[in-house]
Amino acid sequence: MLRRARIFSFAMAIGASTGLVALGPAAAPVEGAAAAKARVERTIKDKAITESSGLARSTYSRPLLFTHNDSGDSARVFAVDSAGRTRAVLRLKGASAIDWEDIAAGPKHSLWVGDIGDNRRARKQIAVYRFTEPKQLPRGGRTVKVATKKYTFRYPDRARDAEALLVHPNTGRLFIVTKSARGSAGIYRAPKKLSTKSTNKLTRIAAAPDKITAGTFSPDGRTRVLGSYTTAYTYRGLTGRPAVMALPKRRQGESLEVARDGTKILLGSEGEKSPVLQIAMTKPKK
Repeated sequence: MLRRARIFSFAMAIGASTGLVALGPAAAPVEGAAAAKARVERTIKDKAITESSGLARSTYSRPLLFTHNDSGDSARVFAVDSAGRTRAVLRLKGASAIDWEDIAAGPKHSLWVGDIGDNRRARKQIAVYRFTEPKQLPRGGRTVKVATKKYTFRYPDRARDAEALLVHPNTGRLFIVTKSARGSAGIYRAPKKLSTKSTNKLTRIAAAPDKITAGTFSPDGRTRVLGSYTTAYTYRGLTGRPAVMALPKRRQGESLEVARDGTKILLGSEGEKSPVLQIAMTKPKK
């Protein structure tokens, strides 16, 4: 269960010069609150998807969701259709999968996979892979190889475990939220311009709620959602508290995404034949 701790709200000023700014008072989950009402949006049927650890909506106007397994699988991403069937498998050329934890949709039809997990907090650097979502995909779960760019990152002080990767859909700015407890979790911003030749240094810019396992932007980039196993935090504007929602029970909820219409949140979980749940997104006051 989520520990009761002081949780700082954060808000973002997105732009080439400002990046991300944290403002506003603390906001804590309400113990005993009723969980958000959920329905099953789709059920992932592919037996090869046993530990769905991230969700990303398609960058095209189609109902595909992209997901991947947690550690132990090869460097591949599954395109899952609205019926829960694997439409295609994207194999990332030149990539490795140490501990993949999240996937995010970005501008210019880009998809980003975060190899950012570090349970032992021992990795000298973490990696994020970028590739372009194919406009045309084969049917029947066939494998497609995609060209990939690799970006490595390091924290400003020490190694940290993280499971949430956010990429702004308009600016392409990348953010990582660490998974910690007792008020030590943080939001880290990547440089505006990323290098594939040298390690990129992350900058801590704000505190984050405890034990965050997933994060995403809404399609218009104005809303941010962070989620733990039990709670979702929705942020909007430059100040104020997030909307805090108790999440429905899942086997092990490590993924979420905002639906294309910007009014619903999709929730994933690990395990074979795992359901993707859909809940209404409550927006906080500006």
